Amino acid sequence: MPLFDFTLKNIERALAFNYASPCWFWLTDGSYNICINGKRLLSYNPDCLTTEERAQVEQHAAANRLPAHEPDYYIVRLYEDVLSEALPYTWHNVGELAHQCLLNPTIDDLAGEARWNSVILDEDDDLLDKCMFPHGYLGSGYMLMPEFRVWRYSDEIYIYWNGNRTNENGIPSFQHTGEAVFVISFDDFIYEVRDFHCRLMAAMAERIRQIQIDFPNFYPVVRPIVHQDGTPAGETVYDLAGLMAEHKEREQELNQALQKKWPIHLDFEQANLRAGINLRQLLADNPHPIDIVRITSF
Repeated sequence: MPLFDFTLKNIERALAFNYASPCWFWLTDGSYNICINGKRLLSYNPDCLTTEERAQVEQHAAANRLPAHEPDYYIVRLYEDVLSEALPYTWHNVGELAHQCLLNPTIDDLAGEARWNSVILDEDDDLLDKCMFPHGYLGSGYMLMPEFRVWRYSDEIYIYWNGNRTNENGIPSFQHTGEAVFVISFDDFIYEVRDFHCRLMAAMAERIRQIQIDFPNFYPVVRPIVHQDGTPAGETVYDLAGLMAEHKEREQELNQALQKKWPIHLDFEQANLRAGINLRQLLADNPHPIDIVRITSF
């Protein structure tokens, strides 16, 4: 398994379900997962469902040729999050203090509360920016997911994971529960990002080819545009040429993302002290042991 795994929905069902706006984005309809050391960390716990709900979920997955109990959404969302919310934070090493804070999620919460209550930071956006913990994310809230944070330290990529979320009845939301920090080399992480990009672009190129061969009359699709008061405002036309043009643009997104490198503020500790936040004291007062696990497989 790759780090970022995905499956596209049955093409006939994807076209039918997204007929209202069949652009490239919507045709990435499918399911996805994040796989580390043999565990599919996004997989939902079927015990959260009633017997009837579980049967419906599994029937829906089978009909769409998707794995059951995984995020059923547009794969491009995870792809965009990886490129924009995680990748920019992997180019520069964080300092030792920031690293120790990031290994301790309690400190992130306490520092966040202190920043929220700081009168100084209310009036100084530049200082606030320097006080922020230098990490990215995997997943930005479109689907129920475990908590992930990503940063670089000593030329390796660290991925904090917390899969302990529960539903209103206290049942674990995910099949794999726990909390850990996974470590992977920078080169291996970049390889997985590139691999995700290449597999998604190849799958979507094949999807476009399938549409041309098996659904030659699907496009164009014309959709009216209306104002809020219901009066006509024109129309939107989805056609094969537009789909292919967007695919060409998407093929360039990784190269563009590789140029975005989030800076590390060297005065991170001093900035927090100026805001009244003593990170070293917070660390001393709030120990949080956590397993640090080397990624050996996906």
